[in-house]
Amino acid sequence: MKPAEKALFLRIFDPLRKAAIGLFAFSAGINILMLASPIYMYQIYDRVMTTRHLDTLVALSLMMLVAVFVQAVLEATRGVVFSRCGVWLERTLGPQALEKSIELSCRAGSVKSAQALRDVMTLRGLMSSGVAPFFDLPWIPLFYLVITLVHPLIGLLVLGGSAVVFAIAVINERLTAAKSKHINTAALSGIEQADAIIRNSDTVKAMGMLPAMLKQRAATTRETRAEQQAVGDISAAISASGRFARYVLQSSVLTLAAYLAIKGEVSPGGVGAVWMISSRAISPVEQLISSWRAIFNARFAWRRLTELFDRVPDAPASMNLPRPRGQLTAERLVWTPPNSNVPIVKGVAFNIEPGESVGLIGPSGAGKTSLVRLLIGSHYPTGGTVRLDGADITQINAGDRSKYFGYLSQDVELFPGTIRDNVSRFQEASDEDVIAAAQRVGAHELILALPQGYETVIGPGAIPLSGGQRQRIGLAAALFGDPALIVLDEPGSSLDSAGEAALNATLMQLKKRGVTVIIVTQRISNVALVDRLMLFQDGRIEAFGPRDQVLQKLRAPAAVADLRQGARAG
Repeated sequence: MKPAEKALFLRIFDPLRKAAIGLFAFSAGINILMLASPIYMYQIYDRVMTTRHLDTLVALSLMMLVAVFVQAVLEATRGVVFSRCGVWLERTLGPQALEKSIELSCRAGSVKSAQALRDVMTLRGLMSSGVAPFFDLPWIPLFYLVITLVHPLIGLLVLGGSAVVFAIAVINERLTAAKSKHINTAALSGIEQADAIIRNSDTVKAMGMLPAMLKQRAATTRETRAEQQAVGDISAAISASGRFARYVLQSSVLTLAAYLAIKGEVSPGGVGAVWMISSRAISPVEQLISSWRAIFNARFAWRRLTELFDRVPDAPASMNLPRPRGQLTAERLVWTPPNSNVPIVKGVAFNIEPGESVGLIGPSGAGKTSLVRLLIGSHYPTGGTVRLDGADITQINAGDRSKYFGYLSQDVELFPGTIRDNVSRFQEASDEDVIAAAQRVGAHELILALPQGYETVIGPGAIPLSGGQRQRIGLAAALFGDPALIVLDEPGSSLDSAGEAALNATLMQLKKRGVTVIIVTQRISNVALVDRLMLFQDGRIEAFGPRDQVLQKLRAPAAVADLRQGARAG
């Protein structure tokens, strides 16, 4: 086991140590009691049927009934423990995997899927119902010993036959491992591609792209389908061979036992007993073969989780800081996207004083959104640092972010839940605070007009919202609480005239409250309300200073006049 895998294994399963000890104890009882049926058969044939004592039959039957009942209780208890361990694994590992996925997305600067959560569910499924054979395997030697005590030749036959059955399973794994890994990776890529198609269903439908995309998808998966068919053929053939070997082994055990009974070396009761015990001896191996696919998938899920946890170390504990004043500083800021050598943000440095409002303008593709994501700490800089009141913004903990940060992305996407949940950022909050945030952006009446008001559900199958409605609700979430820094990326892109007026009123309120505001915009009405302008082009700051001075440098006197008139009107 690699060091990273060992560390994750100890991290996850060390708390389950006591449960594992209990499971081994239950498995010991279950497997020992498995001998009750063969012993019962042995006694019936060799003692009761020869002596014809009914009291012995009754006593043996009662003991058999008690043994079977205790075995059933132990198996049920073990099943419950397995199930609860699976639930515990998901409850413990799931949030950590999601947190690591989000952190990796921020570090890599690209959107990642929730594959880690699917991997956790895969492990939970195996934990809940697929690990029982591993707890039964240590007891196989007990059955071999009992069979050998009945007759050594039968013991050798069962041992050799079990080895053949296990060898078939190993051959299956060796022949299909590489192709199965490739199929697994291709399947994940296909799911991500399908997710992207569904997310953009309007565009796909409107532009008639679906037939071409399905054709492309079919072409890219043709090789994978051929590999799937080959793996399926090999697995089917080997599985059939395993079943054939098991049937031959059981028939051979019965034949050999009968032959030895004819020679007087095994009693009639021993024939049935060794047949039952041999079946139990190979049962765990057979169960492992039948669940090989689930074990195989769980192994790849475990490797992916190990890589994720290894790539994203745990964040050091940080103290809760007092409310920041809002001074934002960038120091030689550089950001290069993954798998690229060309930086998008190139040595940016500036200082924004507390309570200032800054408009970030520039042509499309200049890197404004990348800069914004660095300023809020959702992207990690390749070089340099962003500081809020002197603190590295990437090191500020989630509790402080929830209280002091506000952010509205360019593409507003609300989360499944109610509108109240989205405005309050899914935190416990009073009705007054939620309503106050909505009123600041003029969204209160808009929300009340919805069927269930603030309790209107957002998500699959719920009421659809327009782009302007989503943007107003997202803006309310950005202003929720008492933020010291608010970053708005094209907040007016989907707003109508009423929404635009509400946004401008909101910017004026934020200025009066001394909140530091950065707004990415191309709208003159928004620019009229900022203190300073930053012109960003080709990953660099081309101009940064008082609003009118920057506009003068851009040789836009008419725009300056309009801005002054708009500011006076506001």
